[in-house]
Amino acid sequence: MTLGSWKKLSESILLKNAWWTYKRDTFQLPSGKPGEYHYVHTNGSSMVVPLLGDGTLVLVNQARHELNEETGYSAKEIFSEQESSGTE
Repeated sequence: MTLGSWKKLSESILLKNAWWTYKRDTFQLPSGKPGEYHYVHTNGSSMVVPLLGDGTLVLVNQARHELNEETGYSAKEIFSEQESSGTE
């Protein structure tokens, strides 16, 4: 089964500071249903989004702390933005 393309309808900046920009895109799914996609854009920094084996996301309200320090979890794999987006 192939996934159809999402049609981007709009992009808005919800919050911006010197380190990152929090954005919200609205889009239309191939089924015609509308949706929102929230994400953070950074210039030269990294973010960790822990995903457990059962699909659970571990979210931490952090102030510059390590994932293991805050949650007891550690990363099995780390992907760069280029790897996850398929670009070089």
